Amino acid sequence: MSLIDPSDPLERQVEKLTRIADALMRRIERAPDPAGMAYAEFERAAMLEEQVRARTRELERALDLLQDSNARLSRSTAEAEATRTALSTALETIQEGFALFGPNDRLAFHNSRFCRDVPDVAAALAPGMAFEDYVARLSASPALALPEGTTAERWRQSRLRRHADPHASF
Repeated sequence: MSLIDPSDPLERQVEKLTRIADALMRRIERAPDPAGMAYAEFERAAMLEEQVRARTRELERALDLLQDSNARLSRSTAEAEATRTALSTALETIQEGFALFGPNDRLAFHNSRFCRDVPDVAAALAPGMAFEDYVARLSASPALALPEGTTAERWRQSRLRRHADPHASF
């Protein structure tokens, strides 16, 4: 167990040892030490110094891990953004309107032609929009041409039922 850091410059090591020696001498001169209290204090100081060094090493390791994690997160974020851009570009090449609703039935992507003929619905499209909200807006749109004898509510319910069928596409 060492009270000084061997990697410190010699001047710093001498300074530390001088301060320790001065503190011990003052302590001894102040009061009689029948039970060896000064030595016990010296041992405690040495133990605390080692604990501080151990904690410092742990914190340095944690900081290194955090920096590595931040670097990986930055790379992942950049890759995700590049993928999103490529997907958006690919969706724009599709001639028809196209939208992708994720597994939670929320709008993830759509191209500029999706809902082109229904401008009031197109204006409300936003990532995260629930599929049910999309169908409700579409069924209420004056631009939606419904088959003769079909009400907007009936069309909405039919569309939601059809959406629940994993083999149907729209």
